[in-house]
Amino acid sequence: MMNPSSSKNLHERIAAWSDAHLAEARAFVQSYAELIPRDLSNAQLYGLANVARSVKQYADLAAFLKNQMTKAERSGKSKMQDCWQRLNTKLTGYRAEAANITHAAGLRPDQVDAVHLQLAQRFVQHLIAESLVSAKSNDRNRKNR
Repeated sequence: MMNPSSSKNLHERIAAWSDAHLAEARAFVQSYAELIPRDLSNAQLYGLANVARSVKQYADLAAFLKNQMTKAERSGKSKMQDCWQRLNTKLTGYRAEAANITHAAGLRPDQVDAVHLQLAQRFVQHLIAESLVSAKSNDRNRKNR
């Protein structure tokens, strides 16, 4: 069990990490803006968020992302496949940052996976927020044409 000081320290570190990665989420969404909301729908993003919140280990989230890649490939949606693949690579890459945060917060090394999941959850929350902004912007652009 975590002591209250470690818990507060962890929360602050994850919040700071989250703030620092908002622009990265925005750039990710912008790079796939043409998919929103038709192919990359709110339902898919909220589904991803639900999976990220409900799994007990990061490997299960990665398996979900790989399943999404496979489904997109079978449907012939190469841009969606690329989106899921890039997201999987990006989220998996946060493992090292999770290890650094875990160590800096004074947690045990076996807690890295839980921290990694929290980082992934935060990033997915940013993706949802940014996709809503992107969809609104896309709507405005279509109306102005």
